[in-house]
Amino acid sequence: MTAKQAADARMWAGVHFRSDVVAGQKIGEGVAEQVIAFAVPPPQRWATLAFDCRAAGALSVLNKAVPE
Repeated sequence: MTAKQAADARMWAGVHFRSDVVAGQKIGEGVAEQVIAFAVPPPQRWATLAFDCRAAGALSVLNKAVPE
């Protein structure tokens, strides 16, 4: 079931009004955009982040598990 289907079901069940559904979807989309913007670095930083992880030893477990 998609978010739209769930929202429509709540509206038809009398739990929410259409305006509640629309407002909730807009809020949810805004929150998702903020979370993604915070959690996913821009592509120009990917190489820097990978280097920082290696320098900090964060990938030492992987380096041991995968022979060169």
